[in-house]
Amino acid sequence: MTALVPIGYAAIDQGLPSLTQFSGFVFVMVAVWLLSSAGAGFGMTWEEFRLSTMAGLGFGFFFIFIHLSNQVAVIWPLVGARAASVSLLLLLGLLSLRGGKGSMVPVEGQWKFIFFTGVLDALGNAFFSMAAHLGRLDVSAVLGSLYPAATVMLAWFFLKERLRKQQWAGVGAAFVALVLISV
Repeated sequence: MTALVPIGYAAIDQGLPSLTQFSGFVFVMVAVWLLSSAGAGFGMTWEEFRLSTMAGLGFGFFFIFIHLSNQVAVIWPLVGARAASVSLLLLLGLLSLRGGKGSMVPVEGQWKFIFFTGVLDALGNAFFSMAAHLGRLDVSAVLGSLYPAATVMLAWFFLKERLRKQQWAGVGAAFVALVLISV
């Protein structure tokens, strides 16, 4: 969903991508599926489907809105999005303290990791914003949706996790997708 929504919007706004790029898009979808579902099988519950669809739509529309705001400014919309998300998270944390169901306040020592993750997320959004500004929205969104490949490869390299055949097939499909999209 995260990539499909911008692909649909870009097809209307910027025209259809080339056949080679579109073939690369298909390989990305296959790669993400193979990389993300390894070990969990190919089935999902209705609740998993509903939540992942809602999250995908949210991210897809976020990418479109960031792309549209690029016509006015590049960094300030990202600052606004970050301020809104941090404010909402702080509000939810405060409400969890009053709700009695358990605190959402991070454990001591976790703040540096939270800060580092936030900085990396903001940088990722800034790079996406620049890529969408300089090129096609659909290409930027599709390439951005390949993050499971990086996660799986980092786990393989640093944590010495064993990849299943299906994940290796996903890595292969990701490389094919990169070639097709960039040609």
